Amino acid sequence: MTRMTSEDAGAALYLERHEDDEWYDAINIYCVERWKDSEISGDEWRFTYVADFMRKGSVQKTLRAHKLAWLLPTIAAHQSFAPVGDDDDARQDFNEVCFQPGCGREATHEFRKVKDWCPSCGTSHSGHGDKGRRFCDRHKRRGDCGLDDADSNYVLVRVRAGGVWAKP
Repeated sequence: MTRMTSEDAGAALYLERHEDDEWYDAINIYCVERWKDSEISGDEWRFTYVADFMRKGSVQKTLRAHKLAWLLPTIAAHQSFAPVGDDDDARQDFNEVCFQPGCGREATHEFRKVKDWCPSCGTSHSGHGDKGRRFCDRHKRRGDCGLDDADSNYVLVRVRAGGVWAKP
């Protein structure tokens, strides 16, 4: 979690990633070709297969291999791990974008959670009002299904207009 100071009565608000956020939200695979000139071994086309690991529309890591069959197992080994440095500093860049997995829009609504929910045991804990999330205009509506991600479990703390956070 990243600690952010909220304007909500001067209290500290800890922004936490969405429970379904798997860090990488897309992996783009493509082939890069190049022409090789060689008087010794002959001229030919060469190919490299590339996998770009994306987060919120930004390339976070790139893997390369000369054969697609070599690249695919490497992708499987890397796709479930957050990058080295997945700490407060690494996440700081993403605190200003929507916390909805896969969304790269600017966050415009900051919410404080009323209750915290434990995904392992399925219980809720009140008194954890120091945690929050930010969402864009499209994703500010959370629904009413899961406790951790329901409209009734969020209190609007701040909104952003013109790049400035302020009380609603």
